[in-house]
Amino acid sequence: MVQATGIKGKIAWCISPLLCGVTTVYNVVGAGLRRSGWEVSAVTTGADGGGEPVPGFSDQFSKVLVPGASDVYQNAAAFVRWVVEREIDVVFCTGQMFTIAAAPALPARVRIINRCGSMTHHTYALAATNLNRIDRIIAETPRERRDLVRDWKVPPGKCAVIPGGVEVETLTPGTIRDFNGLLRLVYVGRLDDISKAVMMLPKIANRLIRAKVDFHFDIIGDGPDKDRLVDAFAHAHLNARVTFHGTLRREEALPLLQRAHLFVLPSRYEGVPWALLETMACGCVPIVSRIAGTTDYVVDHGINGLLCTVGRTSEFAESIVDLAADRKRLETLSASAIRTIRDRFTVERVVRDHEDLLQALLAHEPPAYAPIPLSEIQLPKLSSPTWRRFVPQGVKNYVRTWAERFNRSV
Repeated sequence: MVQATGIKGKIAWCISPLLCGVTTVYNVVGAGLRRSGWEVSAVTTGADGGGEPVPGFSDQFSKVLVPGASDVYQNAAAFVRWVVEREIDVVFCTGQMFTIAAAPALPARVRIINRCGSMTHHTYALAATNLNRIDRIIAETPRERRDLVRDWKVPPGKCAVIPGGVEVETLTPGTIRDFNGLLRLVYVGRLDDISKAVMMLPKIANRLIRAKVDFHFDIIGDGPDKDRLVDAFAHAHLNARVTFHGTLRREEALPLLQRAHLFVLPSRYEGVPWALLETMACGCVPIVSRIAGTTDYVVDHGINGLLCTVGRTSEFAESIVDLAADRKRLETLSASAIRTIRDRFTVERVVRDHEDLLQALLAHEPPAYAPIPLSEIQLPKLSSPTWRRFVPQGVKNYVRTWAERFNRSV
């Protein structure tokens, strides 16, 4: 149990600074927990491509334990020693291999919480690793919890649903959105076609041109498919219709979000995208893929946004065309999107949910557990069929697209 030290407890939040979504959760929830009296440190190593913290995605509480090192065993051992020296009470693991390898060697008094931020086979395998040692898995959606319990044999009592939350007051729009002017579309997030299906964006834009919709697309973010995406817009002669802003700090992106009308997200799979919550809080109407138990957990079709069939470009374009022609409905959906975030997805709620979970764990003595010696640390054996690595990415994308239409995670 936590001793009386003037703080509620010490938390080590493991992050990969290059993964914006993972670090966004830490930045938002970690800051809220600090305000509530917890000591929260972000931890990474040289493993998993984490490297040095990236400006804008880390803070003064971030710590690189073994700069430049890529040996998982070395990093895992260093992490265990650091946790013991700092007398850490809770470790948040968000899928970093060094943390997963270290978990069996951590003292029994240390509570371990795994986070599941998406709905892929690999993400589920990471979240369900060390089931005999971890205390809780936090899923962001009912879909993730269902899959973990049903398909990965996670005990229901070990799996909690805590969706994201945003600072509504700093995001609520002012008077810069013109519902009668040029239709402004925005995409915010990782430029990755595997999960986000970003290569659909120029195809959607092309259909809007043919439908004679006057629009401009602001694309915020970076990722492995940025060059392909830039080339696709150029090849379609759409350069005048799109602006690539790269990675922006929140305060830099805010004016763009506050004037945008629509947030377009054609993902093949998701958790609860924090970009979705932030853009809705700004009054952007979401036009997003219908991912059962995930996006439809946030977006109520026809009430606060529109849901489209995964992979169906024509449906995304038609939804945008309809709203371009009905600005009164667009304004109504925008107001409803803001209300949804105010009612259900505030930072106050997500911090409170995390604190309730932490206090419940620390209120009781930890289960008996004999940690393994540092010399016995080994990489976890994740459940992943070897045939997957030989399947072309295009085939995987096709399978994911169709599987999602039948409410299945692959």
